[in-house]
Amino acid sequence: MTFLPGLKKPKSRKRGLTITISGPSGSGKSFVAVSMAKAFSLKNVSTGQIFRQLAAESGKPLEAFLKGSAKRIHLAADQRAANFAAKGGYVLDGQLTAWAAGDSANFRIFLTAPLAIRAKRISLRDRIPLAVAKRRVANRDKIDVTNFKRVYGLDSRDLSIYHLVLDTSLFDAKETSRTVLKVLKAALKN
Repeated sequence: MTFLPGLKKPKSRKRGLTITISGPSGSGKSFVAVSMAKAFSLKNVSTGQIFRQLAAESGKPLEAFLKGSAKRIHLAADQRAANFAAKGGYVLDGQLTAWAAGDSANFRIFLTAPLAIRAKRISLRDRIPLAVAKRRVANRDKIDVTNFKRVYGLDSRDLSIYHLVLDTSLFDAKETSRTVLKVLKAALKN
């Protein structure tokens, strides 16, 4: 059963581990997801990448695309995440992957960092001025919270479903991945 209303229960039989990595833009979820996929020999699926592709196909910048995005687009992307989670053998990264995966996720991880840190990361990644990145990240945060409430009636700031919540500003990207890996390995032993 998934946590997101409007999604259909996947019919797949689970055959492997499912890890979800969620968090706001610039929190480091993509880097950690790729690292965990390698560490556990899993496939990686990014819902953020799905939305970027859809935005590019529409000819709109990501923020503009998301601001006006139809409910059906969110449902389709999140249903794909739910389907992968139900199969197992995946690390899913995206804002709502933990909610979409629901009980199919063995581990639900939430990564975060202060706005200033996330903006700096986006500035370096996208090669844009820091002030522009800060505006984009703050705007994206507002758009995401609004969309999740509009589409699902969900307050995505509710972190109660996560097994691990980690502030990635405490570590560099590699140390963040090592920390998550250490926690996951310890949990799997138990």
